[in-house]
Amino acid sequence: MARHDARPRARGPRARAVIAAAVFVAGVLALGYVMLWMPAHGTEATSDAGASSSDAAATDVLAELSPRESLADYSWAELSRISSEVSACQSRDDALQVAERYNLVSDDGSMTGERKAVALDDGTSANVVLADVWHDDLASGGKAGLTFVFADAVATRPMNDTDTVEGGWGSSSMRSWLASELMDELPDDLAAAIVPVSKATNNTGVTSDASAVTVTEDSLWLLSAREALGDITWYAQEYGSDYASYDTPANAEGEQYALFAQQGVTCDSDGSGALVRTLDGTPCSWFLRTCVPYQASWAEDAFFYDVMDSGHPGGMARPSEELGVVCGFCV
Repeated sequence: MARHDARPRARGPRARAVIAAAVFVAGVLALGYVMLWMPAHGTEATSDAGASSSDAAATDVLAELSPRESLADYSWAELSRISSEVSACQSRDDALQVAERYNLVSDDGSMTGERKAVALDDGTSANVVLADVWHDDLASGGKAGLTFVFADAVATRPMNDTDTVEGGWGSSSMRSWLASELMDELPDDLAAAIVPVSKATNNTGVTSDASAVTVTEDSLWLLSAREALGDITWYAQEYGSDYASYDTPANAEGEQYALFAQQGVTCDSDGSGALVRTLDGTPCSWFLRTCVPYQASWAEDAFFYDVMDSGHPGGMARPSEELGVVCGFCV
């Protein structure tokens, strides 16, 4: 039988050159394919995998948000997440059920009155309390999940630099100060959690016309008389039906927060001391954003309403007076 020689045969220079060229071309084509395929497929696949991992991580974080014992045990990021869940509800009853599940309200749906400390950048600290759920209107639409009110005064400030109520809350220097300086004093995690809401206020000044009530967008705001005290009947009680229309603008400035309603606060009484606020441990009067709607023709002074240092509602203060600052916010 003939035997085949398995050894490679020697090739000439021309054959070796053709082979080398073919290998080079094949290498170039392979490299080009890799370079074209990787950006279109490899990076996308990696991005998809990263997105899936991020989504899974976010889901895990949400799943791990179990109820805490009290308000103080939650971070502001966690309260923001809970607020989003409350905000998505279709009714206040449903919202209260969500808040109850996280121990933010009592079994009967009432506010617990529990406090959470807020450390300000100036080195002071003030407490906040949950005032209501599914109450305020988000500036972007829908309901804000959680509304908080400071349980302490955070500073003393005038409402305006001069004794004017022209432009009301909307044009006040107090509003500007809250939006800039006080917002900057808040901890970063709280500031990041706050959402702007729509606040109805008499932004004209001295008037009995309900059309003077317009809406501003605020992240921090002073309480209106209606939000703190409920139905306002000061002029009707004091001067009779002829002057009752002067209560109209104040009664169009929102609705009373559940915390104050359940504590029995009215425009005439604070029997439980729910409205008492202190600054550095000392009780102080504090401004409401509602301006006094009547000014006698012979009077030179105009006023904003305030809560007295005793907690009694219905005081009046000149805009240039320095009173306590007690504000609210939503997350």
